[in-house]
Amino acid sequence: YVAPPTTIYTMPTTAVIKKGTRMATVEVGVTNNANFDFGVNYALPLQISTVSQGKISSNFGKAVYSFSARNNYDGIYLMEATSPMVDVTSAALVGWYPIEMQLITYTGNSIALYDGINYVNAYGHPIKSGTSGSYYGSFSPVFFFDATGKITSVTNYYGQESSANKRSAILDPTGVNQATFNPDGSIKSFEVSYIMTQSNVSPFLPRTYFKEKFTYVEPR
Repeated sequence: YVAPPTTIYTMPTTAVIKKGTRMATVEVGVTNNANFDFGVNYALPLQISTVSQGKISSNFGKAVYSFSARNNYDGIYLMEATSPMVDVTSAALVGWYPIEMQLITYTGNSIALYDGINYVNAYGHPIKSGTSGSYYGSFSPVFFFDATGKITSVTNYYGQESSANKRSAILDPTGVNQATFNPDGSIKSFEVSYIMTQSNVSPFLPRTYFKEKFTYVEPR
């Protein structure tokens, strides 16, 4: 956990525990502004510093309260292929579609692909080797959106040129690469095309091509 900057939260400095009770509720306000980092797990470490009467409990006088935020794209989606996945190194490796996946807030305008339902229980892209389940290690796409819902870039959750295979994710500009929204402004679906690159010698050597549609199902 990371202690939040004072610019993103407000809270009173005093609280009254009413006579005959042993606790009080203190409301903390959290503000999503330019200083809020969606990629951080925040926590407020709090303690009762002084009391007007009685003693401070050794067990309940201190506590840590965590909080984080989700952007508007966060949720569980049905992932489908709009065109077959192609791995240029092996025809036996094929796409695993349709399949439900979690898309988890990465920053205020991006989401990372997480398989907590099907195969790996981690950030990763599930595939099939023949009929058997598998996934690409050290690879999971992160999708970045602009204010209009256009997907502006794709990167690897584990870092570009990750692991010994130097796996990266890049946007395929020939794709739709756009989100659609419901009348109330909530996310309906998005289509994206991207490439997993891999090379131990030269970066950005294309290995696998993905053309996918993600349809929002429900919150995580």
